[in-house]
Amino acid sequence: MLRGDITADWVIVGAGFAGVAFARRLAEINPTLKIIIVDAYTTRESASARNSGFVIGLPHNIGSSTAELKKANAYRNLLQEGIRQLEQVISEHDLQCDWEQVGKYHCQAERGNDRILKEYASHLDLMDEPWQMLSSEELYPKLGTRFYSKGIFTPVCVLVNPAQLIAGLNHYLPENVQRYDNTPVLDIRYGSVAEVLTPFGVIKTPKVMLATNALSPELRPGLSRQAAMATFASITDPLKDEQLATLPPMQSWGLTPVNAIAGATFRFTTDRRFLIRQHVIPALKGQVSTARTYLATQLHQRYAERGA
Repeated sequence: MLRGDITADWVIVGAGFAGVAFARRLAEINPTLKIIIVDAYTTRESASARNSGFVIGLPHNIGSSTAELKKANAYRNLLQEGIRQLEQVISEHDLQCDWEQVGKYHCQAERGNDRILKEYASHLDLMDEPWQMLSSEELYPKLGTRFYSKGIFTPVCVLVNPAQLIAGLNHYLPENVQRYDNTPVLDIRYGSVAEVLTPFGVIKTPKVMLATNALSPELRPGLSRQAAMATFASITDPLKDEQLATLPPMQSWGLTPVNAIAGATFRFTTDRRFLIRQHVIPALKGQVSTARTYLATQLHQRYAERGA
């Protein structure tokens, strides 16, 4: 926690993946800079720690026109270079985050309408990306369920434990980067030298980077094209041996739905848990009520029972 007034060359608000990546690259480019990262919570309480743990090397939407394909190729190159750099940092510091290059499944539950999957497959062909179409029976030994009618497997995806990954990346920041947890930013007074106000201190800096995603308008009025959304996830206890015995022998896996809004993201983790992420709602000012969370819990329970 920050206590007292300090100065810095850069202040980065938000110690999630975006903020940490920006700080690391900035520090590498100019090791003489004094860089401060502040976050309202601790690393393991952050949204980055609570995501689904997919490190995907392909764009979600590709398109077939020349312009769309050019954009998708550029985005793919960026994603895969990001994975390469991330893997380099993990190897350098021996970060333990359950890093697995196992690919992912992109699946649909609906029977009889393969338009979206076929379109996705044709776009992958245009990008010369390998893929494999799997039927429900072919998916069963890999996923342990016949809920899905078809799916496309692509190998360019890494699965991780996101809490361990973001904690490790924050722990091994460059020497000229200092992080303050439990330090919410209350306001920013902008000018040639900005003043970043926190509960127990002020940071004066000429440059501020907001890595707070859709909450940025709260700190930078005028950013009107962002809207806060909330997603919900549930994770089981580790499966017992007798529970595993009812399933086919499976390696850990990750699954994304063809309908990103209505569908569910699933994972079977290295420590034998099922994770489900499903349900998206607006979250005004980043706030979600207890009632909304309870509703999402009930939806996850019903969805899991349908897939059993």
